[in-house]
Amino acid sequence: MGAIQRRSSSVSNRIVVIGLQKKTSSRFLSCLKKAAESVAGFHGAQGVEFEVYVVDDKILPKNVLAYPWPINFPRPETSKKFLGEIFINPQYIRAEGQNILFMLIHGFLHLLGYDHQKKNDTIAMEKEEQRLLKAFSNQAPASLVKTLA
Repeated sequence: MGAIQRRSSSVSNRIVVIGLQKKTSSRFLSCLKKAAESVAGFHGAQGVEFEVYVVDDKILPKNVLAYPWPINFPRPETSKKFLGEIFINPQYIRAEGQNILFMLIHGFLHLLGYDHQKKNDTIAMEKEEQRLLKAFSNQAPASLVKTLA
């Protein structure tokens, strides 16, 4: 079985990562942005844009929420397809023994329309989560994987 390759794209993606809590380090935000860019690339997304907000328990007392952008709703400041916003709470994720990268992937897939309302949908989403997690873990620098564990 060969290595999973990042799908190349001639059209770049734009991912914005913003820390909404003062104690979030710029290094962590940079790592999260690199991870989001890699995950989008491994998925094969081209010409897309999305935002990731790093929050704490005061804003989001759970692990991750994703808000897909309504189809055909204008976003004039970009020529890319805006997918939506992901809110991720590393404090909660770590306290629950969960994986930040996995939660980022989970939120990203929600922006693409994946869900877990029905058994078949859950199976498809879990399969893609595992594929992206494996691709990232196999090809990303170990320091980046460790930061987002």
